[in-house]
Amino acid sequence: SLLDVYSDSSTATSLFRVATGTTEAIFIDQAGNTGIGTTSPSALFNVGINNQFQINSTGAITAATGITSSGNITFSTLTSGSIPFAGTGGLISQNNDNLFWDNTNIRLGIGTSSPSGLLHIATGSTDALVIDNSGNLGIGTTSPSALFNVGINNQFQINSTGAIAAATGITSSG
Repeated sequence: SLLDVYSDSSTATSLFRVATGTTEAIFIDQAGNTGIGTTSPSALFNVGINNQFQINSTGAITAATGITSSGNITFSTLTSGSIPFAGTGGLISQNNDNLFWDNTNIRLGIGTSSPSGLLHIATGSTDALVIDNSGNLGIGTTSPSALFNVGINNQFQINSTGAIAAATGITSSG
């Protein structure tokens, strides 16, 4: 026969077994542990003769040896642009106001969920640093107009040749 379902009363270890010929397909032991491809499951759910994949009684994946995926993994609780990280107890979490990826415009936001440059760092409501698509760096501005800009109105600028292009309101005492 192709499939035999039987209870193995000859041993005290199995409660239920499904086998095809001499190959174990599903095995449930006296403790309620289920094995697929193994007759000695060591956790609530086991796959593979060497328990390559295991789920314990709390529902946690405790082993995933040698398991690969050629498809996509989708976490339905994450929103678009989320960068998942390990939160309390290793739980996968997200916080888009603190770390956000804009895949459409290829931008990373730290402290903002609406980055205005390749890299945009904000502290509270203050834009601290922005690197725009041209590689210009702005401190205190989201739209730097030279290689290096300081201030919301670009009061201090250094251009691509390294020359000071603007120094509005800046004085030197030494």
